[in-house]
Amino acid sequence: MKLSDNAFYLSSGLILRQGSKHGNRFSHFVAHFANDLKKGYHGVFKLRAKETVVEFLDEAWTLAKAGGSKVAKSVDLVDGRTIYIVDMGWALGYEGGKKARKRH
Repeated sequence: MKLSDNAFYLSSGLILRQGSKHGNRFSHFVAHFANDLKKGYHGVFKLRAKETVVEFLDEAWTLAKAGGSKVAKSVDLVDGRTIYIVDMGWALGYEGGKKARKRH
C-alpha cells in the first residue's frame, strides 16, 4: 500500500481517496473495525487470524472485479457511485452501534 496525493493505492488496484469525516476512505474503513456506540447503527468488520485490513480490502476488491454470482453491482442514484456487495464466503462482521440487537 502506498500513499500519494492523500490517496491509498492497494496492490489489487483499489484506490481509496479523500472523503468522509475521517479524512480519507481508508481511515473511514478502519473505523468500522471497532463498535461505535455513539452511532445508532454501525457495521463492524472482523478480520480472520493474521489477516490485515489491507489484505481484507484486496481480497474483496479482487472478488468484486471478477464479478460472478457472489457479486452484486449497482449504481447509487443520488451520487453515481458504483456499489459492490461481495459474498466473501464467511461471516465478516456484525451490526453494532447503540441500537443494534444484543445478539449481533
